[in-house]
Amino acid sequence: MTTNYLTYEELQASTERYGETNDCTVKALAQVCSISYEKAHNILRRLGRKGRDGTSMTNVFNAVRGLGYSVEKSKVFGNTIGNSYIPRNKIFLIETSSHVIAAREGKALDYTEGRKHRILEVWEVKKVNEELESFKCVAEQVLHVPRARVQAKWNYTCPHGCEHKFTTTRHNKSQRGSGYRCRKHKAPLTYGRQSSTPPQPSGLPAWLKIEES
Repeated sequence: MTTNYLTYEELQASTERYGETNDCTVKALAQVCSISYEKAHNILRRLGRKGRDGTSMTNVFNAVRGLGYSVEKSKVFGNTIGNSYIPRNKIFLIETSSHVIAAREGKALDYTEGRKHRILEVWEVKKVNEELESFKCVAEQVLHVPRARVQAKWNYTCPHGCEHKFTTTRHNKSQRGSGYRCRKHKAPLTYGRQSSTPPQPSGLPAWLKIEES
């Protein structure tokens, strides 16, 4: 029978090729989301997993959601893998005290199938969106740590005399170049002196990042 996910044996071959250990989260991610070991490994690496080490369920959930799936806590359907009933038409992540397992088609997809590994939590995985063209969106959002931001209040003036006053948030005070345009005249704004008051015109958010031109 042909499946759209990799078997445990196929994933184990990739494990050996990568020289990995403690990679049950990589295998489980690959199987619930029907992706390759390489892609799952790269995604979790971007989210903070170190080689030959496990990772948190939070990172696994972020990876699953970033690939266009939802993760919802499900009822535990048995005390152990061996005596549990797993619905055949659903996809699950099963968490034990030291292991994470993918379950599809009514069975655990690794060496724990039929064994007495005690189940702690069960999470149902559902497809909600088409897979993103790039995983950049979730990985970069999670990994990006913004530099210290400096809030300043500046007067911006357009060539036609319109004055715009709002607060901008920038990485440092030196980034004062104008990246804005007047809404009325569509002309580039130039910055002026720092304002002592923080007036907030309607329609503008409380912070705006200036794009370097």
